[in-house]
Parts: sequence; structure tokens; C-alpha cells
Amino acid sequence: MYSNQSPQTAYQQFYNNMPSYPQNNQQVPGKQTMVEKYPLQIWVAARAGMSLTCAADLNVPGEGDTKNSPMELHTGYSVFRMAIASSEKGSVVANIPANDIPYLLNQYQFQRNILNRQAMSKPNTPAYTVPIKERNCKNRTAAEVVQMENGLNILTNARKFFAANLDRYPKNKQMVEAIDEALYLYQSHRLSQTINLPPLYSSPVKPKSTADKNNRRTAYSISISGSSSLSVDWTFEIFNCKAFLRDMGKLKTVDVEHAEDKRTLTFKVTQQEMDLFIYRLQSTLENFERMNFSGQYKIAKKHVKYSREVPV
Repeated sequence: MYSNQSPQTAYQQFYNNMPSYPQNNQQVPGKQTMVEKYPLQIWVAARAGMSLTCAADLNVPGEGDTKNSPMELHTGYSVFRMAIASSEKGSVVANIPANDIPYLLNQYQFQRNILNRQAMSKPNTPAYTVPIKERNCKNRTAAEVVQMENGLNILTNARKFFAANLDRYPKNKQMVEAIDEALYLYQSHRLSQTINLPPLYSSPVKPKSTADKNNRRTAYSISISGSSSLSVDWTFEIFNCKAFLRDMGKLKTVDVEHAEDKRTLTFKVTQQEMDLFIYRLQSTLENFERMNFSGQYKIAKKHVKYSREVPV
């Protein structure tokens, strides 16, 4: 899934190969341009056959809004819309409320500082720098894999596979050396421990407001987590399903256990892509609030004046 292409090159190929997109940026009659199709998009990361996008769908409380104060600057429907699209597995979507962004930004700065310090303190040897390209190792380094649950067996089996194919794949030698070093350090209790951070952001499974003809709703959850791996730094995971709402007294929750059409997609981004994502979230939110502050303040003052004039 992950290629050596730059995000710009990969995205241009992704853009050119989409059936509804004009080729070579030339508009085709009856076809929508990218700007027309995704006018609210603020960020994208793309690989061959996959993309992760973020669109800003921000909304201020209107003058007749009785649920939200004008000075809160956001309604409950003010969100950043996330989507992972795969040419093979379809797409999944999720919302991050605008009011969750300050928390996400603070957590990101906190975790990024920890991961940076950890990366700088690690020894610059194969066990800590060479990604192990084996399915169960998930492109982590040998030092990371050995600390996973059942990591010792995973590494031992991976070493057997790489060692048996050294003649056909000379690059396997580098991974064998990395595994040998990690196993030695682990057994001699000299392995630098990896800090396992909680998810940067994680939402419970939430229902969308509209239901289908069977009264089922599309529900979603999203999580963003960091990794100390040198190859891929951040993972986005979005879950979608169709489910009924379960009545829990005053609360209604999504009945995930009996849900249908369950689908989970993940997308990994580099540190550079993640920095741009965070920058776009912050700048978009700040500019939106700055742009609307004056108008919302006038609405608030109008309500204050009206409440003083109307007898209680």
C-alpha cells in the first residue's frame, strides 16, 4: 500500500486515473473538475488505489438557533469530514466535531514531542532502523516487533523465512541481522523500550442523524494513533456499519453487536503528511472562527437587547 512516490506524485496519479476526473487536468464536457467535486476538501494523502481526505463542513449557529449560543461559533453539525477510499474495498467515512479539534491539537503536540525524544534516544543500529517486511511484523522494526504480544515467536518465524530465501532475495540479509540484534538485546535485557502511547484521537461509535427505510442508521467511529516506527508514523482507522439504535433509558446507543455491512479501513501517513493535516485543521478552524466572530457577536448582542426589553 505504501509506495516510495512523493504524496504529490501519488495524488496526481490517483487524480488522473479516477474515472470521473478529467485527464491531464483538461476539463471534459459533462465531467466535474476536482474543485467542483470536492470544494470543501482541505487535505489529502494518496497512495496507489487509496486516499485519505479531510473536508471542512463548518457551521455557525443561525440567528434563529435556540440550541446553540451564537458565541460558541459552532453547531453540532460543524465537523471535519474524514474519508478513506479504496479502489478494492470501497470507502468509509467519519466526522470529527469542530469542538474536538483543540483537544486533538494539544494531544498531537504532546505525543509528537514524546515520539521525537524517543526517536533521538534510540541507537542507530539495524534492530532499531530496519523495517521488517513481513505480514505479521507490519513494517515495524525488529526492536518494536519483539515487544509486541507474541513478538518473540513472530520474529523467530520471520527470521527462518528470510534466512531460507537469502539466495533469491539478498536484501533479506539486512533484516536477518536486524532480527538477530533485537533477539540478542531482548534476551540480555538491554533493549531500549518503546513507549506505547494511547490513541491520539478516538471516538465512540456514533450514528448519523438520518435513517434508511428499515430504520437503520449509518454509524461510524474513527481513531488516530502514532507509531515510533521510522517508516510510517501515524495510522487512521475508520469503522462504518448499518445498525439500529438501542434504547438505554435517556441515552440511545448504536447496536454494534447486531450491525450489518461492517467495514473497517486503515490508512498510514508519514510525519510530513501528518504535520500538514494538523496545520490545515488548525488554520481552517481559526480562520473560520475569526471570519464569523463579528457577525456572531452582533447576533449575541441583539439577543441581549431583546431579553432586556421583554418582561419576564
